[in-house]
Amino acid sequence: MVEEVVLATFTGNQALFELYREIIKQHKTLSLKHERKLIALAQKGASWAQEKLLLHLIGFFVFRIRTALYPAVFRRYGEDLIQECLLLAAEKIRTYNLTYRNKAGELQPVHLSTYMWKYVTGLMYSYGRNKSEICFSDLSNSTMQRI
Repeated sequence: MVEEVVLATFTGNQALFELYREIIKQHKTLSLKHERKLIALAQKGASWAQEKLLLHLIGFFVFRIRTALYPAVFRRYGEDLIQECLLLAAEKIRTYNLTYRNKAGELQPVHLSTYMWKYVTGLMYSYGRNKSEICFSDLSNSTMQRI
């Protein structure tokens, strides 16, 4: 199912946002305990667990991208960024440390979205730097008036 979302071609932005909105409604944020069980299964090779984790992370990706980018840039590059985030998440699920301990040696579990926050932010900004056509002309008039 994740592959259908990632590989789908949309004719308009509205269809894209409607599809993601439906996925987000169906796949709410997981509890930390359940998320860690799915990560352990995904690390052992259960592709269904990885797909489930990726579907639940789409809401986080949309939130993070929409709050960090101008609306016009989100509309233009949002689909590409979400796809890049899904690929990054698949990689980070494999490297997520389920036995992470803080400096005091205490087990300190964190949500996968917390673990990925800086990676997603870095991906967005590096993506923006690589797209030379992102400029002031991409911003909507209402955004320009606020500046």
